[in-house]
Amino acid sequence: MTTSTLRTNVQITASDVEMLFGKFVASASFLNSKSTGILSVNAQARRLGCITYLVGLVSSGRKVRSLLMSPSASDVADLKRNLQQHGLTTGFLTTAQSSFRHYADAALKLNLLIQQGEAFELTPRGRFLATAIKPEWPRPYPLAPETKVFFLQLILGSDYLGTAAILRSLLRDSMTSNDIKKDHQSQLESVLQEVTRTSSDTPLQRMARDRLLSLRGWKNPASYCEHLVSAKLNWLADLGIVNLPSSPAVPLSVTETHRPWLAKWSATVTPNDAYLLALLLSYAQVVVSTTAAASSDSLHSALEIAFARLAPASGLAKLRFTDFVLFLACFYPQLVTQWIASRETLFPESRFTRGDASYTVQGAARSTQSYVLREEVTLRQ
Repeated sequence: MTTSTLRTNVQITASDVEMLFGKFVASASFLNSKSTGILSVNAQARRLGCITYLVGLVSSGRKVRSLLMSPSASDVADLKRNLQQHGLTTGFLTTAQSSFRHYADAALKLNLLIQQGEAFELTPRGRFLATAIKPEWPRPYPLAPETKVFFLQLILGSDYLGTAAILRSLLRDSMTSNDIKKDHQSQLESVLQEVTRTSSDTPLQRMARDRLLSLRGWKNPASYCEHLVSAKLNWLADLGIVNLPSSPAVPLSVTETHRPWLAKWSATVTPNDAYLLALLLSYAQVVVSTTAAASSDSLHSALEIAFARLAPASGLAKLRFTDFVLFLACFYPQLVTQWIASRETLFPESRFTRGDASYTVQGAARSTQSYVLREEVTLRQ
């Protein structure tokens, strides 16, 4: 990689992402088998920091449901104090089992946890949060920049269509939270209709038609929209994307530095993986501060840190390519922006050596099955 001048707040496109990462970023549908693009989450599960706290408990070994749902009063009080110290007045995790249940349900739907009988386990994404991001989960606020990027990636992958409908209301700049809830059924219907008209992806079309039938049969739209909107508005506020006033009578507003890529999100209902990554990088380059120059050394440094945090402790040293890309977005978005500006391919060769390590990039038909392998290089005396 060659060094280029640092540029910030560049409008990153899907074609930029495809040029940089090549065949390793799939052009397939953004939906996976566990996602419908629309999440329904209890309105109380509105703090991303509390979701982080729950994942932290599981990662520390508190996996059995009965133990997880029975926190000490002092730990919960410390968590509440942390939220209050950072101006947060709602969404507290309490000792009530219903409170933990709402947050556990959100973590399950965001694919951070999986429940097996009476125990919870981390999913690969949950392990990424625990071992790569390493948040200070007992005191999660303020959310670190890399934690914010990580959670936006989860939202993009699991609630793309639902959030797109919310953004269409938000970007009008005159809507209160109650207005957005009242507007949500019609906005969501519009998004789903566009999917059925424009998508060539059969499963995505089928999902959109099924959701349209369900939506048009709602008996109590206000109740449905409460759980489709409230928590997510607060998630966006936690990410610094939305300015959420204390009074429900005051209109919400989006942070101006994020408006350009939010407008793209709201207008595009059939994105591919490259488009999602372009949105994520557009956000990350604003919230993550990095000043290093892009070079082969910086790529090597990023690889070494990623392998140290994410590779298996024994056996073949390998990383999922998608995990390495997410690691770059979370910690090195300004470097990625520079690499895009230099119009280069990140891995022009499938095998290369940096320092005392040899790397092999193995591509597959599905991006989730592509890997980066690492081997120690034996130096001759």
